[in-house]
Amino acid sequence: VFFQLEGIWEIVDGKKKKPADAVEGEKWDRSNERAYSMLSFLIGADYRSIIADVSTGVEAWKLLKDEYQKDTS
Repeated sequence: VFFQLEGIWEIVDGKKKKPADAVEGEKWDRSNERAYSMLSFLIGADYRSIIADVSTGVEAWKLLKDEYQKDTS
């Protein structure tokens, strides 16, 4: 919900890619930084090592999903 309220969920889920346009790319970079920071803050210190080696919200989200999403098959 936090990501949706901030208008950055599409960055986290990978639907919104970084635009080639420089101005729009800078806006995306700022939104990505917010997304990554929020993820890091919300998951807590014990889990931050999982996302320590990535720099985008989408990469962090994928790592967390891969680590904790239950296999329902």
